[in-house]
Amino acid sequence: MRNTKSRALMAFLFLALLVVMSSAIYPLETTIMVEPQVAAGHTNTIGLKSDGTAVAVGYNYFGQCNVEAWTDIIQIAGGAAFNVGLKSDGTVVALGFNEYGQCNVGGWTDIIQINAGYYHTVGLKSDGTAVAVGKNDFGQCNLGGWADIIQVAAGMMHTVGLESDGTVVALGNNEYGQCNVDGWADIIQVAAGAHHTVGLKSNGTVVATGRNDCGQCEVAGWSGIIQVSAMGAFHTVGLKSGGTVVAVGFNGHGECNVGGWINITQVAAGGYHTVGLKSDGTVVAVGDNYFGQLNVEDWLLQLFVTVDIDIKPGSEPNAINLGSNGNVPVAILSSEVFDATTVDPTTVTLAGATVKLKGQGTSSYTEDVDGDGLLDIVVHINTDALQLCRTDTSAVLDGTTFDGVKIRGTDTVMIVRE
Repeated sequence: MRNTKSRALMAFLFLALLVVMSSAIYPLETTIMVEPQVAAGHTNTIGLKSDGTAVAVGYNYFGQCNVEAWTDIIQIAGGAAFNVGLKSDGTVVALGFNEYGQCNVGGWTDIIQINAGYYHTVGLKSDGTAVAVGKNDFGQCNLGGWADIIQVAAGMMHTVGLESDGTVVALGNNEYGQCNVDGWADIIQVAAGAHHTVGLKSNGTVVATGRNDCGQCEVAGWSGIIQVSAMGAFHTVGLKSGGTVVAVGFNGHGECNVGGWINITQVAAGGYHTVGLKSDGTVVAVGDNYFGQLNVEDWLLQLFVTVDIDIKPGSEPNAINLGSNGNVPVAILSSEVFDATTVDPTTVTLAGATVKLKGQGTSSYTEDVDGDGLLDIVVHINTDALQLCRTDTSAVLDGTTFDGVKIRGTDTVMIVRE
């Protein structure tokens, strides 16, 4: 079935992104598929590539940017001189400054989301509870009573949790009123700055509470927002549905100069810099660059083109009998920005199985499968070679165009027999 969900929206709506990432686990493949992502610590920038590896630039005195060995990462977070990564198996890794134990996450399991404050790390578990390690002088790590949480955010000395009913809880330092979120409702994402808290409402408007000496809470006029970020001490960033960005607050280093950004799919606010992920997988950044945290111009986080596919065109659900000796037709769909006929059918695999051979070539042909006036390519995959099991509900297609561009697509399946 053609995937009509916007890839950008999945990246923007933080909770939706978590669902995608936590479900994109394919144990029979050596590479996982994740949405690229950027995160900003106080003085460094981290990027998550679509193959589950990571890159980082900026202040590295404590080795927090040495993320080259990380693999199978599905989410990243940056704190003050430390970085954190969530792995596809629900465990967590961390590097960097650890004076307060903020990197002591080695025993964590069953985690589905992470966030890093200045000196503490928070993890959300699949059962809706939360865990935290690190500096706890204001009780910001005392999350034992939390339940039914769907997203967490960490500030300098406070922690925020979004509940499934759209309300928000917060604990820790409340000197500036950053924990005064009791009246909030209809929230779909939260972000925590050093001393302020931001909430994105389902109607695209934004609320904020806490320290406002630089105008970092002046978000009342924002609309059409689909993601917010506020890790920075004195500024708040919002991503609009059209891929543009707005920012308010301290701008002494140009960290709010995002007015010319376009085609952005995710934003991250650092200590005194702002980072944006573009739809083509490249990254832009503005603000303080004293430690090289803006040196992202050569990053390419999207390592393949995401394409729409349709397993067993015309069939719903896409039932697959693994015990048959037949084949499964799969359509790779063209769009306004992608020509499926450029795909080399000899490179295509579905769930690890190759295209069926026919004579001296492959079993493939072109056809306008979805009736949009664009030619698609249909390939046939050997059923008995599919690396699927009874509990699988999706299958991943990989391939390469004749020009060497890697593609990847996903569709639902229903296994009816092994």
